[in-house]
Amino acid sequence: MPPQDTNTSKTDRSARQGRVAHILASRDAHGRSRLVKFLLIALMALTPIAPVLALDYNTQVESVESEIKSYEQAQVRLGEYANSLQTALIDSNAQLAAVQSQIALNEAQFDALTSELEFREADVAAKSRQVGSVLRANYVDGDVTPLELLASSQNLSAYVDRFEYRDRLRSQLQRDLTRLTRAQKQVEAQRDEVARLLRDGKAMRTTLEVKRKEQEDLLIQTRGQQEMYTQLIAERNRNIAEMRAQQLSANQATFSGGKLIEGDPAKGGYPAHWADAPQDSLVDDWGMYNRECVSYTAWKVHQSGKRMPYWGGRGNANQWPTSARDDGISTGTEPRKGVVAIAMIGPYGHAMYVEEVLDGGKIRISEFNYFVNGTYTERIISPGNLTFIYF
Repeated sequence: MPPQDTNTSKTDRSARQGRVAHILASRDAHGRSRLVKFLLIALMALTPIAPVLALDYNTQVESVESEIKSYEQAQVRLGEYANSLQTALIDSNAQLAAVQSQIALNEAQFDALTSELEFREADVAAKSRQVGSVLRANYVDGDVTPLELLASSQNLSAYVDRFEYRDRLRSQLQRDLTRLTRAQKQVEAQRDEVARLLRDGKAMRTTLEVKRKEQEDLLIQTRGQQEMYTQLIAERNRNIAEMRAQQLSANQATFSGGKLIEGDPAKGGYPAHWADAPQDSLVDDWGMYNRECVSYTAWKVHQSGKRMPYWGGRGNANQWPTSARDDGISTGTEPRKGVVAIAMIGPYGHAMYVEEVLDGGKIRISEFNYFVNGTYTERIISPGNLTFIYF
């Protein structure tokens, strides 16, 4: 079951039990008997049979923190992917702008070549008309025989000149027509090439536009997933804060009559490499997270020269009495110096080390994490409702 579901069920159950207690207190003695019987049955259904079966608090926190870590890693991967998409989108926009610019140039060149081709076609047509006119003017005697042409010439020299002129004119006109036709075909080829470039450019623009749209959509989706993980991380952090708040509320409610006293500056001898590290960042020699109440009391048992079993995976304080009995360690309700005191409070319980049994029956205890912030404290409290483990 996810941690948040567990927290919700525990909170709801506490709220229901509170409402039941309020109803009981408000009833008069005459009508209370039957109501008590009914509510006892209801409470049996709402209350766990054995508190030691509660989920391991550290395991819950570890699970939630593991989720947070996986979400953060996913965020990093999504961020890298989003950055690559953003870079690709910038490149696509640059390519699209370059293609669009080239299309505009090609369109301008195509229009210019079209105009030039029209000019060339007009030039060829005009030159063709000129050639036809000249030929008709100069070759009107084309049907005259050479003898007749010679007879009509003033002399032989004039006859030769006339033939040479006709040949030169024909050759010149042919060269002009050939040059004009070749120029026309070159312009046509250039325009065809530009038309091909235009088609290719427009096809590339379409491809780039589709690609850019896909990149934009992916980027939006990726940013949305990043935001989803941000919300999940915030929700899981709230889950952890709620779990710690539940424990703190239970601690303060149970030990409201206790007295906080000046504690040992050396934090009860708790090793510095655990005490100075961030809470729950390390696991001690007994499978407990550092700066938790159970880690401290496990250390105190070990420090006193007694055997402290490895209870990793059973790290909740409210699991310790059962774990102790399973391992042949006796438990009871009599306070003694140098034993561990367990308060079966909240969803996780609280573990303390008995430093001294005082006159009047109260006890002086040392502990970690009473305020659910991983700090060391010492208090004088009543031993009532505590379970003691005699390691």
